Amino acid sequence: MSLTLWQSRYESWFQANWIHDDGAHDIAHLRRVWMSAQRIMNGTSADPLVVLTACYFHDVVNLPKNHP
Repeated sequence: MSLTLWQSRYESWFQANWIHDDGAHDIAHLRRVWMSAQRIMNGTSADPLVVLTACYFHDVVNLPKNHP
């Protein structure tokens, strides 16, 4: 499966399931993280699917700033 298809599947899942009230952490944020990661991993041996997955799921748990 292509990275574009994985990205589309992840975004569909997030739109259906991700409950968040922080405008800074939305689908656009995840896309920006992925765009940055692509530039960073260019020329490395990083697995693009692993990096894509990490980019999309890094904020699944978003604790309040004052959380111990």
